[in-house]
Amino acid sequence: MGNKVKTTRNSRYAPIRYEATRPYAMRLGKLHMAEAEKGEARRMAFVQKDLLPLLIREIQQLGNPPGPGPGQAEILNVQIYGGYQDGGRIIFDVRNELSRSLLATDSTEIPCDAVVFPARSFYLQFGPGTGLRDHGLEIEGAFVQHLAEDKAMVIDLVPAGAFSYKAFWQLPMGEQMTGIRVDLDNPSEPVSAALDRSIDNVMARNRAIFDQIAEIERQLAEQYGEVVRVPSPVENLADKRDLLHSALQLVLNTLFFLAAESEDVQEDWEEEAPAEFIAQLHSEKFGTRKTAENNLANQGYVRVRFVGRHYAESAGAKAVSEAMGTGRTMPTHLRRGHFRNQPYGPERSLRRTVFIAPIVVNPGKGEPAGRIYDTSRD
Repeated sequence: MGNKVKTTRNSRYAPIRYEATRPYAMRLGKLHMAEAEKGEARRMAFVQKDLLPLLIREIQQLGNPPGPGPGQAEILNVQIYGGYQDGGRIIFDVRNELSRSLLATDSTEIPCDAVVFPARSFYLQFGPGTGLRDHGLEIEGAFVQHLAEDKAMVIDLVPAGAFSYKAFWQLPMGEQMTGIRVDLDNPSEPVSAALDRSIDNVMARNRAIFDQIAEIERQLAEQYGEVVRVPSPVENLADKRDLLHSALQLVLNTLFFLAAESEDVQEDWEEEAPAEFIAQLHSEKFGTRKTAENNLANQGYVRVRFVGRHYAESAGAKAVSEAMGTGRTMPTHLRRGHFRNQPYGPERSLRRTVFIAPIVVNPGKGEPAGRIYDTSRD
């Protein structure tokens, strides 16, 4: 999709809503990534000195913000969107039934060097009902970025309905996401332990960060003649440890599913696209197909990679979803899925990570066999 594609703030996908409500999204996102390509020092200089004034001017063209909050929130949002845009604007739409199963799958022992990324940056759409909540707000998706050179990954969680408010600049604190960088520099360390280490390291740096923020606020106050509050990137991070662990588990398990079950990932136009245009895409006439594609694009529809459509139709997936969705005592119980290192090859001397899906166990009717997904790499 090119930059001329129209977007809608009513889209089910947060990145599309962000593009629709921020006229500057693509332009500033590209500008940020252009500076990032020149090195971390140039990128940080751009973020600390240039980005806020640019955002203030852009937002003031939309309306009169009640304070610096909206602009400050957009400092991080532009960086996140810029990475997503630079990665090709890839959206994975994970079926709700699969999300539930993946949340019921343990991934605590997966080592850092076993994580496989489908792209350097992308967006995962989980939809409603996952159970992930941040101070009462449901989490509907996550931006994920793989920093290969830094041996790290960044996860930014999106609250349900975020970026759908056209007058976002009227919100005192703007629209913020909850994010964490997870250092993957220890290959044999479990990713869950790497998350704890990353959180602890951030918390240990709190004092230095607070001092730096105070200095930035002082400089901004001198520059703009008013008090400017800069939100802390580690605010209440310790209180969000459980949320971040659950989110990391869901993200990791989704990545393993993508690697293991590539046949259950299909690229298609989003499900809300008009049926008449979708039907025309199957026409024998090239011109008809091309016109249908142009009409879909011009109306703001995008191509999405749907994940877990086949899995969602399985009896096992439906049973797991029911077991997790009911609050009553059931004669069945849920056996959590998990990952494990499985021996294979000559004299079983090699190891590969396999995903054993969760199953619902009913002692009265026997145990259905769980599916095993190979996540090894060539």
